[in-house]
Amino acid sequence: MKNKLIALNLSLIAILVVLVVFKHEIVATGQISSVVASWYGFESCVNPSCLMANGEVFDEDEISCASRTHYGKVLEISYKGKTILCRVNDKNSKKYDATRVDISRAGFLELENLDKGIIQVVIR
Repeated sequence: MKNKLIALNLSLIAILVVLVVFKHEIVATGQISSVVASWYGFESCVNPSCLMANGEVFDEDEISCASRTHYGKVLEISYKGKTILCRVNDKNSKKYDATRVDISRAGFLELENLDKGIIQVVIR
């Protein structure tokens, strides 16, 4: 129990650091959306330096995601009782609009095994 509390406290500290350092807003529209989520890693890089839309170098071992609708925000993404906070620092394909979020390998692993490939998640 003590280890779980320590892990929870560390998670909360990490969330605060993300919010302060990157100065993004959590999507606070009061709306909950169900969308398709997939994962992506280095093999998905479309340019040699693997830059994301915000100019950062992509790291599949960091939790981040791509979405055209929520670019620049921090999303709460939930799946089967598990939840992550994910900074949207990249844009996915134009064909997806609001129907899809692409999660980095590390973020997807927090929710499900990579073998699953595509899952239906709830975002806030």
